[in-house]
Amino acid sequence: MTTLVYSATETDAKIAMALGGGTTSPSGGIWRNVVADYGAVGDGTTDDTGAFAAAFADINAGVINRLYVPALPGASAATPTKYRICSQLPTLVAQGFTILGDGKWETQIIRDYNGVAGVGCINIGGAAIGWQIESICIASAAGRSGGSAIYVLAGADAGFTGSKASLNHVNLTTWGSDSWDNTLVFNGTLKATEPKGLRTMSLSGVEVFGAASYSVIFSGVVGLNWFGGGVWPAGGTNANSGGILITGTGAVPSVQHMIFIGSCNGLVLNNGTKAVVLECGQMGSIGGLSASVDSSSVKNWIRCPDRAGGSSGFGVNGNWLNP
Repeated sequence: MTTLVYSATETDAKIAMALGGGTTSPSGGIWRNVVADYGAVGDGTTDDTGAFAAAFADINAGVINRLYVPALPGASAATPTKYRICSQLPTLVAQGFTILGDGKWETQIIRDYNGVAGVGCINIGGAAIGWQIESICIASAAGRSGGSAIYVLAGADAGFTGSKASLNHVNLTTWGSDSWDNTLVFNGTLKATEPKGLRTMSLSGVEVFGAASYSVIFSGVVGLNWFGGGVWPAGGTNANSGGILITGTGAVPSVQHMIFIGSCNGLVLNNGTKAVVLECGQMGSIGGLSASVDSSSVKNWIRCPDRAGGSSGFGVNGNWLNP
C-alpha cells in the first residue's frame, strides 16, 4: 500500500477542490482552480494570460485568497502542463494569498513576452504580506528577455509590506539564454521606516537558474531563511549568472540571513550586509571571486567545502570563511 503525504497547503486545496471551486476550505481559504474556474488551457500553445489576469484580479479584490494551478491528467516532469503567459499580469498586492501548483516541474508558467527591469512575471508589491507560492515552475520561453521570474518590492507604506512570505518547492528557470535580468529579486529598500525592509522571508527547496546578471538579488531584506535547492548559472552567459548578490542601502541594509543550499556560482555581500550565514556544498567563481565583502559589511560567515576563486573581504571585519 502506498501512503501519499501532502503538505498542509496541498491537503487544504484538495479538500476545497473536491467540494468545488470557490469553496471555503478547512483553513478558511477560498480556493479557485485556474482551469475549471477561469478557463486556462495549459497546453503550452494557448494564450492563458486572460485566465491568470482574472484570477490575480480576484485575489487583489479579496474575492479569493487561494489559487490552484493544476497539472493536467497525464502530466509528468517529462511532459509538464504549461500555461503560456503573453503579457504582464497584474501586480499582486493582497495579503495572505496562496498560489499552488502540482509540482515544480509538472506545473509550469511560461513567460512568453519581453519583460522590463524591476518587474516579475509574478510581481508582488505594495501591502502584500503573508503570501505563499508553492510547487510550481516559472520559466521563460526561448528568445525572450528582461525582467524577473519573481520580483517582490516592498512598498513605502507604514507597517509590514511584502513581508512574512514564503516560496516552497519552486523552480525558476529558462528555456533560452539570458532570458531574465535577474531571476529572483527581493527588494525592500523603499521601506526605510520601521519595520524596515522586506522582513522574515522564507524559501524551501527553491531552485534558481541563469540570468543576464546575478540570478538572485536580496536587497534590503531583514531576516531570511533559505533551506534546500540552489542557484546555478545554466541559462545565463554573464560571469555573474548563478551568483547571489546580498546588498541594500545605507538606510536599509540586508541583515540576518540563513542560507543552506546545494550550490551557487558565487556570493557578493556589500552595502552594510551583516549577519549572513551561508553554507553550500559547491561554490563557483564569479568575476574571479567566490565571495566579496566590502568594508561596510561585517560579521558574515561562509562555509563551502568545494569552492573556486578567491575570498576578498574575508578575515577582516568579523567576516569568516571556511575552508
